[in-house]
Amino acid sequence: MVKPENNLKQKKTKIGILGGTFDPAHKGHLEISKQAKKILELKNIIWAITKQNPFKNTSKTDLKNRIIKEYADQFTFVNHGTDDSSSVDYPDYVHPVALDVEKGTAAFGILICGSANGVCMTANKHQ
Repeated sequence: MVKPENNLKQKKTKIGILGGTFDPAHKGHLEISKQAKKILELKNIIWAITKQNPFKNTSKTDLKNRIIKEYADQFTFVNHGTDDSSSVDYPDYVHPVALDVEKGTAAFGILICGSANGVCMTANKHQ
């Protein structure tokens, strides 16, 4: 058996995924992301957020809109998601976010999901 030589090994891009309830999302989450990016030498960070905090009965406002409102002065947002709480095929929304992070067209991504498990697994498939 002859093994082909592969002199063009691709370097993998390191992308971090920070998960949690982020209810409310605050500057501490942003600082953790910045420190993880620096210390772990990550290219980018994706936030994987659960839609409902298990310790709260309800959230005061829509999580997505709260995050946009809180950080609108620091970031430009690209909305790849839905604008309601209907059930969807989440990979259809995760892949565009992860691709933007992977390609470097976005500084980081935010994914909001019921448990955040599925979006984490899907985003983790990207390099």
